[in-house]
Amino acid sequence: MHQHKIEKWRYIAWDPSRKGGIYDGRLAPLIEQGYGNQGAKPREGRKKPGGRHGAALQNPVAKAKRFVYKPPMQTMAFTLVTPEATFFSGQAAMVEAPGTLGEFGVLPGHMNFISTLKPGVVRVHDAQDQVSRIFVSGGIAEVNNTSCTILAERVVDLAALSRADAEARLAKAKALLDNTFEEEAVFMATREVELAEAIVIALA
Repeated sequence: MHQHKIEKWRYIAWDPSRKGGIYDGRLAPLIEQGYGNQGAKPREGRKKPGGRHGAALQNPVAKAKRFVYKPPMQTMAFTLVTPEATFFSGQAAMVEAPGTLGEFGVLPGHMNFISTLKPGVVRVHDAQDQVSRIFVSGGIAEVNNTSCTILAERVVDLAALSRADAEARLAKAKALLDNTFEEEAVFMATREVELAEAIVIALA
């Protein structure tokens, strides 16, 4: 396999042993000198193609330029907002979210879609593969090929919350529910208990 440098950041591989050559999209090791393939010889019994197209086949670099490998984006823009403020805004290599129909992952270049979210953990992977875990009580995720945006009702940074704190929050929410009797207040207290229970599970 002979390797050719096309541009400073583009590389392609040429295999003279296959008919017409094989162009491999994988990045080849850095080759600082040499653009040609002077060392390659055609297999015995094969005639050199002639004409304008034949000249292109004999010059791997000339034809390879039409098959240049372009590396994909490494990160995408990620934003997590609540009704009160922007909780997170930055670059992410991958985002995992708790969709209503199941968890999903988003990478740079993902197809466009919108999904509702259920209570659960959003995992944000940065370019160094460090993961931030953020609890969301629900919301909507909007994705395109360059960004991912989550609109969440309530969020909790799990890195700033211990299991003991979460259990204390759950006990307080249950005590409030036990002493609440008005319909609207019961509804709000029940939601708070469900949220606290989900956070405890997320920290387990």
